[in-house]
Amino acid sequence: MSAAGARALLVAVALGACGPSEREAPPPIPLPESLDPPRTPLEARLRERGPIDAATLVPQAAPFEASYAEGEHRSFTTVLRGAGICYKVLGQAGEGVTDVDLFVYDPNNVLQQRDDGVGPEPVVGGRRPICPAEPGAWRIEVVAAAGSGPVAAQVWMAP
Repeated sequence: MSAAGARALLVAVALGACGPSEREAPPPIPLPESLDPPRTPLEARLRERGPIDAATLVPQAAPFEASYAEGEHRSFTTVLRGAGICYKVLGQAGEGVTDVDLFVYDPNNVLQQRDDGVGPEPVVGGRRPICPAEPGAWRIEVVAAAGSGPVAAQVWMAP
C-alpha cells in the first residue's frame, strides 16, 4: 500500500471513530428537594421541564403568571446578578394558548435573546445561556402569540 493510501485509510478510520456515539444521554439532574411545592399547574409543568430544558439550573423565583388575550404582551423585570452566573427563561402555556413568545432585554432595554420556535413551551438561553457580566435589572417580555388563556414564564439560574 502506498503512503497516500495508508494516510487515506487512517483518516477514514479516524473519522469513523469520531462518528455518532451509541451512548445514551446522561439522566437529568433532579431539582433540590428544598424547593417549595409548586403553587399552580403551570409552575408544576415548569418544574417538570426544568431538569431537561434547564439542566443544572434552579428556579430564581416564582414564575410570572397571567391570563392573556391573544396577541397580548406583558413584561416583568428581574435582577440578574452577573459575575459569571448564567440564566435561561422557560415559558409555559396553559389551556387555550398554542404559542408563547419570549424576549429578553438587558438593562439598557436592548433585545439580547428571544425564542425562535413556535409552540407552547419556549426556552430562551437553550443554545447560549444568558451570562451577564454585570448585575442589572433585565426585562422579560411574554407574548401570547396564538390563543388566549394562562401563561407563565420563569427565570432559571445556576445555583
